[in-house]
Amino acid sequence: MSVHPAVITGKDHSARVAALLGLAFEDDYSLWRCGPVTLNLPNRDHPICVGLPPVIEFVDEAYWRFRGDENAVTVLATSTEVVEKDSKK
Repeated sequence: MSVHPAVITGKDHSARVAALLGLAFEDDYSLWRCGPVTLNLPNRDHPICVGLPPVIEFVDEAYWRFRGDENAVTVLATSTEVVEKDSKK
């Protein structure tokens, strides 16, 4: 499991980071916002998620549109983001 800046990289390194971790945030491609996040945990039987509630709400930075193969990672939690047209952040 990687958290926050472990996946953030520039274009020169995103492919290597994605190969190592599964996905990578890439400057000028990936998107983010800071604010309330509703995190849904669909697989609470996974060892990392045992004992957690099905939904967790908090304030943090949400990231999406990563480089890499989404099929190469195990998704433990999701959130829904509404992005305004032509939004960079």
